[in-house]
Order: sequence, then C-alpha cells, then structure tokens
Amino acid sequence: MTNDIAAHDPYDWESFFFGALERDEAEKILGPCPVGSFLLRESVSRPGGYSLSIRESDEGDHQFYHYFIEKKESDEGKIVFHMCGRTFVHIPAMITYYQMHVLAKSCLKQPVPKPALCRVICRYKFDGERVSDLPFERGEVLEIVGKPEEGWWMARNSLKNTGLIPVPYVKIYEEGDDLSLNDPSTNSSSGASSLGKRFSATSFASERSNKRSSEPELPRTPQVPAWVRVVADRYPNIYDLEALTLKEGQIIYLMEVLPTGMCRGIATRGGRIGLFPFSYIEFTNTSLEAGPWNPEESASKLYSPT
Repeated sequence: MTNDIAAHDPYDWESFFFGALERDEAEKILGPCPVGSFLLRESVSRPGGYSLSIRESDEGDHQFYHYFIEKKESDEGKIVFHMCGRTFVHIPAMITYYQMHVLAKSCLKQPVPKPALCRVICRYKFDGERVSDLPFERGEVLEIVGKPEEGWWMARNSLKNTGLIPVPYVKIYEEGDDLSLNDPSTNSSSGASSLGKRFSATSFASERSNKRSSEPELPRTPQVPAWVRVVADRYPNIYDLEALTLKEGQIIYLMEVLPTGMCRGIATRGGRIGLFPFSYIEFTNTSLEAGPWNPEESASKLYSPT
C-alpha cells in the first residue's frame, strides 16, 4: 500500500457526499482527479443504498469502480453498512478501513469535495449547539454544500470543516458584497430569537429523511471531566497518531469536548491520552471519585517531562 494518502477526516462525510448521482456523472467528476480519488453518493439503480465511486487507475478501460453499500439491520438490531463482503458500524469506519486496504487496484486516498451551492457571510457569531454544528465568527464567509432541512444548512469553512449552521445567522454573499460589522442591526443577540425548534442530528446522510432525530443533543456546557463508556468499536487510521482505538464497553476518562465534535480523554486500558468522536461514547453515572483509577495522577505522569 502506498503512503500518499491525503489527510482528511472520514467523519466529515458531508464534504464528499453528493446525494443522488448516476455512475456516468460520478465518473465525469472523478475524471480529472488522481488515482485514489473517491466520492460517496446515493445509489440511483438500487434505491435505499449507497455507492462508493473511486478512480483506481489512470490507464486502460477500467479506470473507475463503483461499490454498492447496503444499509441493513444486524442480528442485534443495530443499523450497519455492508460492502465487499465486510460489515461496518458506519460509513466512516468503512472509509477508514479502505484507506488502509486496497479495493480492486487502489485504496482510498483523497475525497473529492462537493461543490458549493452558494456562499454566505455570517451576520452573528455562532458557537454551536450540537456536535454536528459548525461554529463560526461574525463576518466569516462560508460555503453552503447542502440544505438538509428548513432553517439549517450544511456549510464548509476555509479549513474544510463542515457542519450545520442556522440560516437566520447568515446572508447570501456575492462578490463585492460587504457586511458592515458595525451595523447595530447585526448585533449578535438579535439572531438567536429567529431560531425556531430544531430537530436532532444523525450520524449519516441516510437519516436526513428522519429529520435528524437520532443524535443526542450536546449540552452547551458539557459536564466534563467525566467517566464515559464506549458504545462501538473504533479502529482509527494508522496515520492518525493522536486517535484512540476504542472497544465497546471500555471506560474512558473524558477530559474535554472540542468544538469539532472530537473528544480528548484517557483510556483505562494502557492509560494513553488521545482523541475520539463524541458519537462513540455515552456518559455514565459514576462519580469522578468512584472511578477505576486516578485520572489526574495518570495524566500528570503522561505529561511530565522525561
């Protein structure tokens, strides 16, 4: 396997999910891209499923391959994704696996970013309410890559991070447009009253028809530090040296929740500090004092100079 994999976040699926797209349209998009470039789309020929389209060669008749992804329910009643004879707990796990394993001729190296529908300029600062939100500053310009529900759009910032933003907080941006940040009408408190009831978010685009009803709401001020329990196995990219490998049922000392939706914590197995997605954990009722070990002492040892 080659080691020229571009750095990207497999959990940032919205940035390379193109929705309903025919094979030939996917190949036109992948045509000018290098080998290993890929995108995710809804399967048009098999409704309810998804397709992973990848450019695996730059010569011959078979340069593009399309892999069907079947969404189904496991014996335990959980939704899983099946592709090429393997089962994955979710799409990001599948993307991570095929970054390290060759498909027909190539592994997944670089996602093709979805083109923006339009650009917006932010009228108010937004800190985010859930792990699926994209925080932004007043005056920041964002690209809109999707409109999954009324009042909330999917946006991408200059760092290529994506997330949901409240429509009342932004205005359509056109070249030459300039929003006066000194205008009293753009006071940061006035936008909040425009927000109505919102639905919860889901972990993948297949659930958008359910109005994002399955993802738990992240409190504005997460109760951290805390003991949390891992709800699903996770094997991160071998090139991500900061990520923790997770085992279902494992107890982790949660140190902080980052604005990106990633968490930093200490694994009880080995005492290693690392990063992991918020969606992989659930909070326990265990008090800090009643935990399996002293996390502060462990952290001080790990951080102390040698």
